Amino acid sequence: MIAHRIVRSTRLHLAGVQARATPGPSPVFEALWTRMSPHVMGKPCFGVCSDFKDGSFTYLVAIEVEEGSVLPEADWVTMAIPEHDFAVFDHKGDFTTIGETWEAIMQAKDLARDFSIPSIEKYEAGLTCDGGLAIWVATKTVQ
Repeated sequence: MIAHRIVRSTRLHLAGVQARATPGPSPVFEALWTRMSPHVMGKPCFGVCSDFKDGSFTYLVAIEVEEGSVLPEADWVTMAIPEHDFAVFDHKGDFTTIGETWEAIMQAKDLARDFSIPSIEKYEAGLTCDGGLAIWVATKTVQ
């Protein structure tokens, strides 16, 4: 099992651009990140994976905003992610190997995933192409 820790997140209110994608290398991801680059410079940013069905998912590149904020562009969408328990996986290596980390997470047999909550890639404000990100996967809360 890939090493992780369990963290209780606070509620997030995110805004950005999204598109449907399939797992693996895709020009969709590069296009979304390129489009958002002027808005994410110097800020923590997020890649959010949700709405998994038929082998694809919605990928949102976003920044955190105040609820009710005016969005900078007409086609931006918002997403609220509730407070929840997440398994947090630190990605080791540059961005070209993130698929390997995702694959290891998907292969984890003992991870009680909660698919009703999106998975989140959290990128630090000073991120570089050499790292500075963690993958947050929602888990079923143990009572």
